[in-house]
Amino acid sequence: MKVLVVEDSLDFRARILKLLQPLPGVEVVGVASTNSEAVALCAALQPDLVTLDVSLRDGSSLRSLHRMVASEPPPLVIVLTDHWQPHYRQRYLEAGAKHFLAKSDLEKLPELIRYRGEKE
Repeated sequence: MKVLVVEDSLDFRARILKLLQPLPGVEVVGVASTNSEAVALCAALQPDLVTLDVSLRDGSSLRSLHRMVASEPPPLVIVLTDHWQPHYRQRYLEAGAKHFLAKSDLEKLPELIRYRGEKE
């Protein structure tokens, strides 16, 4: 499973990568810290899964999410955020994210990815 990590915090990105590294069959094919990088890398790399931060250096990632899930085939998107308000969750899920996960619950990420791998 090819994974694109979209996160602008270097420390948090390192935590994500550390969790993903030991997962069998998971390959991080790219990392992005801005919306423009995320959309370009998603188009170029065609990942199976994207971890997407809500707030990036260049603004909200909602438009990027729309563009990512409009691609063929669309990646599964797991949103990771500190913005846990219900309206954020609703907007991102309606836009095509499959999961909306608080950054404080990051340890659940490998389970979500393993579940995705077992479904295919």
